[in-house]
This record gives sequence, C-alpha cells and structure tokens, in this order.
Amino acid sequence: MRSLILIGYRGTGKSSLGKRLSRLSGLPFLDTDSLIVQRAGRSIPEIFAADGEVAFREMESRALEAALADNAAVVATGGGIVLDRGNRRLMAEAGFVVWLWAPAEVLHRRIHKDSNRPALTGLDPLEEVRTLLERRRPLYAEVADLELDTSSRPFDEVAVEIEAAWRGAVKG
Repeated sequence: MRSLILIGYRGTGKSSLGKRLSRLSGLPFLDTDSLIVQRAGRSIPEIFAADGEVAFREMESRALEAALADNAAVVATGGGIVLDRGNRRLMAEAGFVVWLWAPAEVLHRRIHKDSNRPALTGLDPLEEVRTLLERRRPLYAEVADLELDTSSRPFDEVAVEIEAAWRGAVKG
C-alpha cells in the first residue's frame, strides 16, 4: 500500500488534514516538521537561527526518508520540501501525492501569527507568501497526483475526497 503524502505551502492544512486522513485510512500519521524537531531537540526557528536553511533542508530530507522508509503512512510535509529534487523523486515513487493550496491572501491570514516558522525572505509577510508560492508552484505541480484548494471547503469534506482518490489510486 502506498503512502499518502501531503504537500503545499504552510497554512494549507497539511497537518490538520493529515490527522483526519489518518483516522479515515487507518494509516499512521507522520509530520516531517515534527520529526525534525523531535530529532534535533530544537524548534524550527532555533534550527534556522543556529544552523541556517541549508542544514534545515538536509534534516528535512532525512525526515522524509524516515517517514517513507517502512510501512505506508499519511505524511504531512514542510512547505519547502519540494525544493530538493531528490525529495520530489522520493515522494513520487513512494506515494500518492496531494498538493493542497490556497490563495496567498488566505494563507497569509492563516499563518501571520505563527511564530513556529521563520521568515524565509526579507519581504513583507504577504509578499513573501506570494513570492514563495510562485517559485514553488511548478515544483508542487511536478509531483502532485491530486491538487485541491483548501481555502473555502470544510477540512472534513476535503479529507473524504482525498481518501477516496488515494484508495482509487492504490487499487488502480
């Protein structure tokens, strides 16, 4: 059975939907950001501040490999996981990949008070969301088996749709 992998910018609902999908599918839920924090013993902003983004991205790749190494799981990934070609290849091979997205303004509203994620550019927060979304859009699209807008639909409804599509792909 293939893993169910959630990708997309932060604030799209990967962790919230992942937990719902775990209950629906019966698969364990893993979150690559949580795995990184657990292994490092530090928060993501602390890792960025002390070690930089390159070191964080290496930790992120190792967390993804660990999440996909054994049995199938529902895996919520960090928003930048698609930046690494090896990560994209691994996800495409190991599972059914769902790209969750929402307009930049919606994402900004959802995440603007989140102190658990460092700024990645020197831009205004809304401009940062717009810029990074634009850069990452082709990378998300490259690996996505399914693309869903999470801006206005209830997560329970979205989870049911994802689970049905995953089951169809696994059987097919």
